[in-house]
Amino acid sequence: MSSRPRLVFGCVLVAILATYVATAARGEPFFHGDETRHVVTGVFVRDAIREGGYLHPRAFAERYYAQYPALGLIIYPPGFHAVEGAAMTVFGPTFETARGVELGYLALAASYLFALARRTHGLPVAAVATLLFGLSRDVFCHTRAVMLETPLTACSLGALFHLERYLAAGRRRDLFLVGVWTVAAGLHRYDAVFLAVTYGLRLAFAGRFGLLLRRDVIATGSGVVLCLAPVYWLAASQIGSTAQRTPEDEWPVWLKLAYYPGMLWYQLGHWSAVAAGVGLVRTYRRDRWAASAPYWALAAGVYLTFTPLGEQTSSRHVIPWVPAFCVFAAEALTAPAQAGRPGLAVLLTVTALGHSIYWTLSTAPPYVRGYRSAAEYVLANSAGTCVVLFDGLLDGTFVYEILSADPDRRAWVVRGDKLLYAVRSDPGAGYVEWAEGEADVMGLVNEVDPDFVVVEDPPAKYELPMERAFRSVLEKYPDRFAPAAKIPIEHCNVVWLEGRRLVVYRCLRRDPTRPREVRLRMLWQGNELRATPK
Repeated sequence: MSSRPRLVFGCVLVAILATYVATAARGEPFFHGDETRHVVTGVFVRDAIREGGYLHPRAFAERYYAQYPALGLIIYPPGFHAVEGAAMTVFGPTFETARGVELGYLALAASYLFALARRTHGLPVAAVATLLFGLSRDVFCHTRAVMLETPLTACSLGALFHLERYLAAGRRRDLFLVGVWTVAAGLHRYDAVFLAVTYGLRLAFAGRFGLLLRRDVIATGSGVVLCLAPVYWLAASQIGSTAQRTPEDEWPVWLKLAYYPGMLWYQLGHWSAVAAGVGLVRTYRRDRWAASAPYWALAAGVYLTFTPLGEQTSSRHVIPWVPAFCVFAAEALTAPAQAGRPGLAVLLTVTALGHSIYWTLSTAPPYVRGYRSAAEYVLANSAGTCVVLFDGLLDGTFVYEILSADPDRRAWVVRGDKLLYAVRSDPGAGYVEWAEGEADVMGLVNEVDPDFVVVEDPPAKYELPMERAFRSVLEKYPDRFAPAAKIPIEHCNVVWLEGRRLVVYRCLRRDPTRPREVRLRMLWQGNELRATPK
């Protein structure tokens, strides 16, 4: 890359990252629930590296999970957590480090998108498309949280860039890098299988299916399968049987087909979505098709993969197609310049970018605060080994704050939804109760013999029957569970936390001579983990 494109890309990247940093909200991990698992699993990897847990991975993981039950092992591939854990060994096991890793992936995605668009459409389109991508609402929202969509998109763009170079020049180095980035994408999210569809479409558009018979292509494909097969086999054998029907499975076919295209206005903003539509139409021109084919393959590959999955609950699942539509939009916005009207192109581009920024920043970034205060209260008022029974939707937030504030690791967290009941992902996907009546509740709590109980009050979002029953028991026996602190939950744009607080109960009648046992019922695997706090 010559000096001028480097300068342009540097300015674009600085503008994007500066916007993220300037609008960042200080809070605690909570986003979609997934964020807490990603952050805690990163800390787990960091601790495994420092303490040699990788020498006995199963034993270390089970012991760690028994104490800090908020890991995302197996349910997510290990790629992001490995990178995050490595970063945490250098910069510290903090939420801020995890968010910094996200920005690193965003910079990687922007780099590859810029390089790919410059290759196919030239410098102006590359600059505008990269700005639109980095400042688009869905990308912005899921990059300022610790989520896997941006890392997956970055790896996918890396694979597509080197695929284009391989199709053009046939260099084995690029084919090798296609394989590397494909493996990386598969190790970040299981639904990276959309790349297989994308590759097939790209070869079809180029009329190059004969490449599949080349020895080096067969070797690269075999290497990708061999690298990913153990991870995917483990996930399928451990959690593959837990797939549940979702409400979207009952949607009419037309609604399923229209859902993701209908969400483009949300992902990009109205102006950019209209521009993307115009740019899409322009690709039908014979002189534009060759340049646009990679983006058609990407958009269609994502659409054809995700639409049948029945996950039409959020546009975040199809974030990997956003770069394609940003290129379509950028091509339409800059088209007047090619017709000798650069002023109009500048006006359209500034208007679209301005609206995109307004659309992205019009809603204040969500945050949650209060769980750290509860964790600090518990730790400040306990000595030696401390067992805390936590019941609430954001159990992972509390686990992270305990883990973060307790470097000596003397606190153990027991989750109410492992001890008293269980939920798969939401009550509709699976809900069971392990206790029948007040006596059973008291018996299970006595088994754990906690020093403190911390609950979200009232229960957040679902208000399950056992959550309400447990809180009734806590209030009914003040001689056993004494309210010690009431901590308001501060939040922004998290409506299901409105009016909630954290109530900390001190357990008064403990038996310090009786061994305590932590028992975790693993609803998905159908087994139990047991550990003794020491």
